[in-house]
Amino acid sequence: MAQDSSPLNINVGFIVHEYAGFSREIEFDFPEFKFSADLVLVNASGNARITRTQQGLLVEVQFAGTVHGECARCLDDADILVATKFNELYAFDSRSITESELLVPGNRIIELGPLVREYLVLDMPINPLCKPDCLGLCADCGKNLNDSPHVHDEAIVDPRFSALQDLLEEDDN
Repeated sequence: MAQDSSPLNINVGFIVHEYAGFSREIEFDFPEFKFSADLVLVNASGNARITRTQQGLLVEVQFAGTVHGECARCLDDADILVATKFNELYAFDSRSITESELLVPGNRIIELGPLVREYLVLDMPINPLCKPDCLGLCADCGKNLNDSPHVHDEAIVDPRFSALQDLLEEDDN
């Protein structure tokens, strides 16, 4: 059963009885929106345009916000911008249903939260960065190159390969 208190639950009862082509736009703006324990958006905003068609209700959604995560290069904390844009048809009956299998609920309240969450997760960057020019970690010592850029004087040789290093030095002589 839908929870009417969620700001992403939309009562579409009045649109169902309108003429084909009628649309209504709804704006969203939240300082923080918790979709689930693993997805909390800060400065979340977006809109939903709901248009009455012959087959059902076409829902066009844009949603964006910032999620707290970890940089893929330097492993520091990062605020990552995530955004999504999608269209879905909520059919009036099973004859008009699309592959997403969404129907206009009997109580006329569309729950956008799970759908927006799913699209946001799909549109999240695979390798998020703290900044576009992040330098990452030093391959030799593991220090964050953004905090302390440096160069090592000589390559660190794994002690297990020291015998091979000796052979290379003999060839040079």
